[in-house]
Amino acid sequence: MDKIAHHCAASLIALAMSAAPAMAQRVADVFVSMPRELLPALTDVNRADLVDFIDNGMRAAVTNAFDSTVVMTRMNDTYISLKTSAAGTMQLKMLPLNDSTNVVCIARTVCPGACLSDVRFYTTGWERLDEDDHFTMPQVEDFLIHSDSTFMADSVAHSSLADIDLFEIELSPDSPSLTVRTTVADYATREEADRLRRWLKPQGVRMEWLNGRFTVVR
Repeated sequence: MDKIAHHCAASLIALAMSAAPAMAQRVADVFVSMPRELLPALTDVNRADLVDFIDNGMRAAVTNAFDSTVVMTRMNDTYISLKTSAAGTMQLKMLPLNDSTNVVCIARTVCPGACLSDVRFYTTGWERLDEDDHFTMPQVEDFLIHSDSTFMADSVAHSSLADIDLFEIELSPDSPSLTVRTTVADYATREEADRLRRWLKPQGVRMEWLNGRFTVVR
């Protein structure tokens, strides 16, 4: 298929997806209709191409507006992951708010050294929602293997964990859940990192989507 024909086909896919009934939507439908300002490097045609490539079992990679490559690494009915740059990723997860309404969770992560994530929520029509209604960072204690007087006496570990907002979020492709891992040890000196890792859960904190918000699994 020549370039013009391919872009016409991709545009038709985008149009068809934007017209799909809400209950029949895949996250791919919502991704294609994403406002350009949320992912400026990709055009509507780029996003439709990525979906088309995955649906046809092809490597899903496009050259973006900045002449670099964006790769869709995984897609299913509710989940998409993108490698947006050498140091960046974006994940989208469609989640049920109630029997008739879905919301979209987006986790963006940059890893210039240690990884840092940002999470936001939108309607399927791309109206932004209040993050506090759907997600609250776990407490310091949730990241710890155990917390007792020995930990409290470990001043290095305790003071470093005060900066627990250094975290990485991974949305689950296969279930309505996510995992939060603190990256505070990656910013510490080697000695501090070794002490911190004695206390931190290596698997991070798992959160499940219950009644319209992510809740820590204890």
